[in-house]
Amino acid sequence: MKKLLLVSLFVLSVIPFFDSCKPDEPEPDPDPRDKFVARWQCRETSSVFGLSNYQVQIGLNTANETQVFLTNFYQFGQTDQAYAIASGNQITIPNQSFCDHTISGNGTIDSKYVTITWDYIVVNTGAESDTCSAIYEKIQ
Repeated sequence: MKKLLLVSLFVLSVIPFFDSCKPDEPEPDPDPRDKFVARWQCRETSSVFGLSNYQVQIGLNTANETQVFLTNFYQFGQTDQAYAIASGNQITIPNQSFCDHTISGNGTIDSKYVTITWDYIVVNTGAESDTCSAIYEKIQ
């Protein structure tokens, strides 16, 4: 009889724990642009300037859920930002006027999200076209 009483008490004491458990709510999907957001070391090969090394910061455009900002793109400095559209592992710089130049191009981030391979064109106001390729390596 004591065993039955002890088992009954045990069962009754654990029931509230099972009853109070609710299914876990699904975690929100991560922002697909997050993999691009970082400080990057750029190794750029330019048909006009040759090889250059500099840093680029990619950050979220909070006003547009598909866009990111590129700070110091093509070494234009820290105060001006080009924008790009991130989708999957692709990043596209749509044709835009930026710092008295017209730019466009695209890139692909690797599966570990540590390298972006770019191809882009920069045309200055004098109509000189610069064809560039670049490798961005994640710093942070």
